[in-house]
Amino acid sequence: MERQAEFRLKLERLRALAAERGRAGVLINIQPNFAWATAGGENRVGSATETGAADLLAVDGRAYLLASNIEAGRVMAEELAGLGVEPLAYPWHEPAARRQRLAEVTDPDRLLSDSGEFGERVNLSELHFPLTASELDRYRGLGAEVALALTRTARAVEPGWTETAAAARMAGELMAGGIFPTVLLVAADERIGLYRHPLPTGRRVGKCLMLVACGRRQGLIVSITRLLHFGPLPAELARRHAAVARVDGALIAATRPGRPLGEVFRAGRTAYERSGFPEEWRLHHQGGPTGYLGRYFRVTEAETRPAAERAAFSWNPSIAGTKSEDTIIIDGEKLPEVVSADPAWPVLEVETGPARPDILIR
Repeated sequence: MERQAEFRLKLERLRALAAERGRAGVLINIQPNFAWATAGGENRVGSATETGAADLLAVDGRAYLLASNIEAGRVMAEELAGLGVEPLAYPWHEPAARRQRLAEVTDPDRLLSDSGEFGERVNLSELHFPLTASELDRYRGLGAEVALALTRTARAVEPGWTETAAAARMAGELMAGGIFPTVLLVAADERIGLYRHPLPTGRRVGKCLMLVACGRRQGLIVSITRLLHFGPLPAELARRHAAVARVDGALIAATRPGRPLGEVFRAGRTAYERSGFPEEWRLHHQGGPTGYLGRYFRVTEAETRPAAERAAFSWNPSIAGTKSEDTIIIDGEKLPEVVSADPAWPVLEVETGPARPDILIR
């Protein structure tokens, strides 16, 4: 019942948007929007495309699945069961049949369409917020599992492994929980300080390793970074990591509903300055709102948009050689909640905000 209630709420948001624009309804094809609208359903086949293999049509208070005969049965049975969606299937080998099936229930030219295929193109991302209570609960479950997947990877890796082998282990841990890795970054030793977005290579692990993942399930995305070190931690690395943890803590603590995000950014920049690294923020973006996208936009000091009442954020401050990143949710007057924490991972207490992940020593 919880999913059905969320689905009806999403349909109401879509109905209101169509009425506001003077349109008959909304056709949804882009993968993040489909997952949002269907309370966690997936319409993807290919993972490297923005568009999906099936559409959701919301019109006149009803919902339809527009899909070829290849996809319709599976999506109805495995992604939309119990939601009251009606199928509009068409033969895959008759392209004109797609529009014809759509025309049976509405005028295709009077629609809003997130892909721009029919009617007027529309950006639906603003409808994603506020998140519902059930979305927040799914986020908590997803965050805990993504964190555990990185902990397991970090405890399995040994010196001599390649970065690609570490990435494969991380991907396997995620996929075993039904979590699709949308981003996998791995850096060993000196590569951590050289590159902010290190794609995994054949470089072998010596003393230090950074693991970065974005994991998606039911459309929601959790972003996370963890570091481990074999043997005693060098004093300079410890100093840098303590500094970046303070920046991350400041960003998290400042993220409150209704607060302009430029102010949150300034809280992080001030923490960089007080920690002795005033220019490091210039070398990498600091993150921003997340949910059904890895980042809806990257926050800068000029950002005037406020944090939504119920929303998710991933801040990712970095200082050459280290980084701190988790996914948080905010919900009214409650303090920001870190959803991607594993109690088994060591933490670093910081005066600026909540405890942040420390570097795991092995």
